[in-house]
Amino acid sequence: MKRDEVYFLSLEIFKYLLNTEKASGEEISKALGISRATLSRRIKELNEIGLFVNSDDTGYSIPTNIELWQAPYYLAKLRGAINYRATFLERCESSQDIAEEMAKSGAEEGSMVICGEIKSARGRLGRRWFAPPGGLWFSLVLRPKFLEKINLISLAMALSTSRAIDEVIGVKIGLKWPNDLLIKEKKVGGILSEAKVDQDGVIYAIIGVGINMNNSIPDELKEIATSLKEAAGGSVPILPILGRSLYIFGEEYMKLSLKKEKDIIKEWKSRSITVGRRVRAQYMDDIKEGTAVDIDSDGALIVKDDNGNRIKIYAGDIIHLSPI
Repeated sequence: MKRDEVYFLSLEIFKYLLNTEKASGEEISKALGISRATLSRRIKELNEIGLFVNSDDTGYSIPTNIELWQAPYYLAKLRGAINYRATFLERCESSQDIAEEMAKSGAEEGSMVICGEIKSARGRLGRRWFAPPGGLWFSLVLRPKFLEKINLISLAMALSTSRAIDEVIGVKIGLKWPNDLLIKEKKVGGILSEAKVDQDGVIYAIIGVGINMNNSIPDELKEIATSLKEAAGGSVPILPILGRSLYIFGEEYMKLSLKKEKDIIKEWKSRSITVGRRVRAQYMDDIKEGTAVDIDSDGALIVKDDNGNRIKIYAGDIIHLSPI
């Protein structure tokens, strides 16, 4: 059986279990026309690629959301490009601050903190981020060797989470430059990238991820924000989305080391809802308007203004001025 065929069979098993509270090995084997030995191998593979499945003497099931505290146990099953070592906290003030302290103390790449609730979460430009129970909130320590590609890390993480969400629950995510995940123009998640550098390069980078999963959205934010639960029409499985996001991110992150950033940019653009639209880019008092035409090799947004000038945007707020 070819690799793609193996993956799609594994995904078929996972999807079957998503629609079943619990199923015996015999039931799954009969439903999908596979042997028990094949089922056992595919279940092992699912756990290794982040699509977590529980198994015991009574059958198989997808981890419940109340098992989020066991995320370190599940992430230890991954067999990807990054060795993740997770700490779970039921609540914290800031996962970014905790991850940064871990990095300062010498934590290895792949160390991360997952919080069930964040009291003082922050987004880009220091903005407050609403992070109640029911969402997915984590910060990851990285030690990249490539200063010139540091902006591409957040693009790689946004791409990875959008792919994972699509694979697990079939919800399409639009990527807004530089780091927002949207569903029909409403924000469902965001990526925060912070780094410590010196004259020799990057000392460490902290990548924060916040995604509205099963949490409620405050009334004052409902016009601009949404959740995966609302989009999917019911509760979504947090642990497999987390696991699959991190597994895919490991692959994308390695592409940066292998100088394959064009592959990341190409796929990011295929999911982008920014490229091709008229936009306003604002950073502090500097405002630029034009059409977003491309993503540069260093992750910058290229905007073509009304005079035909191509402007590289590295930071700031992007406002979409034209429809998709």
